This record gives sequence, C-alpha cells and structure tokens, in this order.
Amino acid sequence: MGSLGVDLLEFLAASRTRFDCPYASAERFSDHDIATSVWAAATLSCTAPATTDFLQQLCASACSRPGEFAPQGLSMVFWGVATLASGGVDLRSNQLIASLGPAVVCHAHNFKPQGAANVIWACATFSSTSSSCDVACDAHQSSVDEPDTVDVPMAQGNVRRVVEDITEALASALLRSGKGLESCNSQDVSNTLWALATLEHQGPEAQALIQSIADSPAVPVNSFTAQNCANTLWAFARGNWSNDLGDFAYRVADRAQRISDWDEQSLCSLVWALAALYQRPATLPILQGASLSTDRLARFTPLGLASLAWACAALGHRGHPATPVAVALVRKLPLMPATDLPGVARAYAVLWPRLSERCRSTAGQMQR
Repeated sequence: MGSLGVDLLEFLAASRTRFDCPYASAERFSDHDIATSVWAAATLSCTAPATTDFLQQLCASACSRPGEFAPQGLSMVFWGVATLASGGVDLRSNQLIASLGPAVVCHAHNFKPQGAANVIWACATFSSTSSSCDVACDAHQSSVDEPDTVDVPMAQGNVRRVVEDITEALASALLRSGKGLESCNSQDVSNTLWALATLEHQGPEAQALIQSIADSPAVPVNSFTAQNCANTLWAFARGNWSNDLGDFAYRVADRAQRISDWDEQSLCSLVWALAALYQRPATLPILQGASLSTDRLARFTPLGLASLAWACAALGHRGHPATPVAVALVRKLPLMPATDLPGVARAYAVLWPRLSERCRSTAGQMQR
C-alpha cells in the first residue's frame, strides 16, 4: 500500500505539471486535502522533485488561507512539513510558521494532546534541521510560480516570536485541558519535552508543563520505549531542569532497566543524560545490564563511545563497561572529529590518564 500511495502522489504531481489538469491545482485543494496530502507525503517519504514542487504549491496555498484550517489540519501540516524537513526536503518552514502560527495560537485550546505535541515537536525540528528560528528564509526558490498573497515577513525575530507564542499557547492548553496529561501517550510526552529543550524555551506555561510532567503519576512511564526514556531524560539534562526532576529520573530509569533491546543512540543518550543529572545509582544498573560486550562496542560510532566514556568518567565508574568502552574508543580515535577529542581527554583525565594523553596526542596530530 505504501508503494501505491507514493505512485498516486507522484502521478498527481506529474499530472499538474505535464497535463495542466485542473483537479491537480493547489488552489482547488481544500484545507483537508492539503493537510492529508502533506501528511501522506511525509509518512510515505515522497521526495521526488515533481512531488516536492507540488508540495511547495500546497504549502504556499495553505499559507495564503490560514483561517480555513482546523486544529487537526494544522497539526498534520506542521508534522508533515517537519518530517520532510528532517529528511532534507525544505518546504519553507519559516513561511509556514509565520503564516499558520497565529492560527495555531488562536485555536490552541481546541488541540488534542497528540496534535499539540506534534506542533511543538515540529517547531523544534524546524529549528534543529534548518535553523528556521535563527536565520532568515533561505534563498531557494521553487521552480513553480507562487501566489503573491503569501509574501509574509520572514524576519528572524518575527519567526522566533511566533514559535514562542505557539509553544506557550499549546503548553497552556496541555496543562489546562480537561483530559490533560492523562490522555498523553508516551510519544507525546517525550516529543514535547525534547522539543522544549531543543527550543531552549523558558516561558512560564512551558515551565509549568515540565514540572507537571515530572510530578504527575498520570504520565505513562511504564509504557516508555527505549527512545522515549532517552529523549525524556536528555531533555531534562539539556534543558538544565534538574530542579524540577523530583523522583522522575528514578521512575524513568526503573523503566529503562526493564528494557532489553537498546539501540546505540537511545542507550548513549540515556546514559549521558543520567550522568549529567548526577543520577549515579540509576545509571550503573543500566550500564551494566545493557550487554555492552567488546564485539558490540566495536560497532558503535565514535560519538556514541565518547558519550559512554564521558558518562563513566563523570560518575567515577571504573567497572564494566568502562574498560571495553576505553578499548573501543582507542581504536576509533582517528575517526573522531578533532574538536571532540579534548572533551574525551578531560573526561578520562582522572580515570585513565594514559588514554587521556592519547586523545590529546591524536587531536594534536589531526590539527597539524
């Protein structure tokens, strides 16, 4: 079915450009048509040039009539454009934020928890993948003409202010919804926390939401996946929210100890976060129970090994898996960016002085 969906979207895009079919005109698409098309393209990873141009037209049309979109449609468009952006397809996220953002703020109280979480996640994804909150709209121009009605100011400050307004409005809606955190699933919670930390958002409604998540027994920690555990605690460490943590880290770590299947990124992010939050008792059982054999660690990336090395050093942990991590890291030193080596050297300065010196020496050789 996935292949059929891709074929249909590509046929629709091709029909518009090759045959000038009126039914394929973006202006004839309703808000629902636009939202479902963008969502489907993201879900199916449609990145063919003709499809991308057609999606550009759909987004431009959406930006010209923001008042037509209901909360679900806004959520689908934001999520779809952000998902495509994370895959390298730029659909002018600045324009989307500036044009549709005020509609999100206006209807924030009507968003369902999943929709609110998806929009906050989308804003953070725009920021992390294309720096849409920090720089003006890029100079890329679509090969197709766009309506003059979507000429929205793209000043850096304007986009950032809209993102802040969106985040505060949706955080407030999540806090004050009749359903509230009880209706949030594990992905909603972890995506929202990851997004707030990535955006470095410090608004009062967002801070209240963070505290509420840490305190609430309604948060479904027992259904967290490995990625949920990692993203959640990474957010608390990255956002410097340790004062809001309470026993939340222990609850997440207890869940993590009962997960047997860990991918490298999730494991390394979780261990780094727990170490950064000074949660030694919670970290060591995860480190020791993750089946980090020498053979498995040999397949880790230099960045993953560096994260584990830093965590072991920060916790003063010399037991397993500190030694196999050090062995694997020595073999990967030539592959590490020179800028990362001094940090690893500092981390190992106390536990492994010789490895620390090896890191510094390798960094010096790479910079010459």
